[in-house]
Amino acid sequence: FKQLAEKSVGKRPVLESDLARELFREELRLQVEEHISKHAKIEQWAREQTVYLEKKEDVDSVADATLQLGVLAAYVAAKEQMTRGAQETLGKLGKEIVSAKYDDGLCTYELGDAPDTHTKDDVSQREAAVVDMWAALDVLYAKKKAILDDDLARESFRADLDLRNTTHTTLQTAIIQWT
Repeated sequence: FKQLAEKSVGKRPVLESDLARELFREELRLQVEEHISKHAKIEQWAREQTVYLEKKEDVDSVADATLQLGVLAAYVAAKEQMTRGAQETLGKLGKEIVSAKYDDGLCTYELGDAPDTHTKDDVSQREAAVVDMWAALDVLYAKKKAILDDDLARESFRADLDLRNTTHTTLQTAIIQWT
């Protein structure tokens, strides 16, 4: 028993270190899963916004154009909120994951060590994908904004032309009746 007690004293710190490392690894794995989940939600939101931004609305009046420009302004506010909220949170979490390292002198661990299926590159790629999505949304926004601005200008011109035509017709009728 004396020999077992001596071996136990020698192995205990190693086993405690292994346990602490595995607890750290599990916590990091949960953070990675959260990162993946947040990325998926951002990706879904970006897909929905892409569908909206690629759609051409029917604009047949100044009111329609103004309404659609208001909806587009709401998109801008929602994107800003997503940028400040979800995208920044994703980036912060990604930095925590990538910089996390366990080292107690007996053993070490960081994301990507065996037997991990996730790597630091996976985290960076998800964050880069979000940056690319945002850039694509910005391009689509600029196109949609230009089209809606043009729709508003066209409909304003048409409304002005209709008003001038109505005024002209009214004056012509008055002249015909006067003569």
